[in-house]
Amino acid sequence: MGTTLNLNGLKQTLTIDKVPAYSDFNWGDGSANVDEYADLYNSGSFPSGHTTFAFTQGAGLASILPELGPEIMTRVSEAGNNRIVLGVHYPLDILGGHIAGQYGVATALNDDTARQQNADARAELVSLLTAQCKADKHGDTLQQCIDNTGANADQGYANAFVDEVSTKPVTDRTSAIAAYKARMSYGFEKTGAADAAPVVPDQAVNLLDNVTAFSSLTKDQKKAVLAATEGDSGYPLDASSQGWARIDLAAAYSAKVTLAKDGKTVVKVEPGQRSASVVTEGANQKPVTPQPSRNGGAAAVKPTVNAPVAKTAVAKTAGLATTGSSLAPIATLLVALVIIGTVTLEVIGYRRLRR
Repeated sequence: MGTTLNLNGLKQTLTIDKVPAYSDFNWGDGSANVDEYADLYNSGSFPSGHTTFAFTQGAGLASILPELGPEIMTRVSEAGNNRIVLGVHYPLDILGGHIAGQYGVATALNDDTARQQNADARAELVSLLTAQCKADKHGDTLQQCIDNTGANADQGYANAFVDEVSTKPVTDRTSAIAAYKARMSYGFEKTGAADAAPVVPDQAVNLLDNVTAFSSLTKDQKKAVLAATEGDSGYPLDASSQGWARIDLAAAYSAKVTLAKDGKTVVKVEPGQRSASVVTEGANQKPVTPQPSRNGGAAAVKPTVNAPVAKTAVAKTAGLATTGSSLAPIATLLVALVIIGTVTLEVIGYRRLRR
């Protein structure tokens, strides 16, 4: 509307200047130099369409290959970061695209056809990667290959870029998860209540369906995992996103989950592991055996009981709120319209920047 939001002291561009070349740019087609930023003034920017596309693709791929989910999601977050570096979007636009992309994938996976396509894609990708791993003598299974090559440690995705939000380079899985979490809030000051009760959308558990180690968990237990690994409450868009702004897939995909001896209560969730796992309490930390599915991925487990969570071990999950299935149809429609409208604006108004 031609006005500037009060960002509570956050530097809108992370102290990164606009790319000088875009201010006096020549496309090499015989036309005169142009200021590529001129048309962006007062144009629509929220949410970022590029970031929405990126998080749709990234959350989809991470759900298919959760073994490398932390690395995939961190790389995706840099796609949103690049929109700020170019000077064509604000951090809040990126957060909006982050939310919309994850929401779109998780909601699509409610559909049986989409779930089957997801399972088929995983089977094909795992088969291809495993065959290559064997040929390269890195191991007989995908997890062995990932472990032996260090793809989930310090030989995986890396990036030396830093800014005032992501202050350390990505060098291993631990630093990747930290960078991802930093970009979940972009340094904004909190505008809402801190330490609010966890809110996990019902559809969000769909993004964990291919985590083999979690196949023995009920839906409620998976929600407890997402609650224990979620980001802090109170940041911009938190109150209006029904939990989507807090979902931290990079942390959830790398979590070790400890269940009580009864197998029902989630007593501890420890993100940052080289692989996801589920164990039961006890001196031997007995692992829970994953149940194979007919599609070769994680088995669907019917939530026969609500999974209580020990307040002392996973305090964040106390009072876990349920959302998602109760999302009103009009809200879903509005989200779709916002995304479609933003994409249209970006395609028309920013077509040269897309080249």
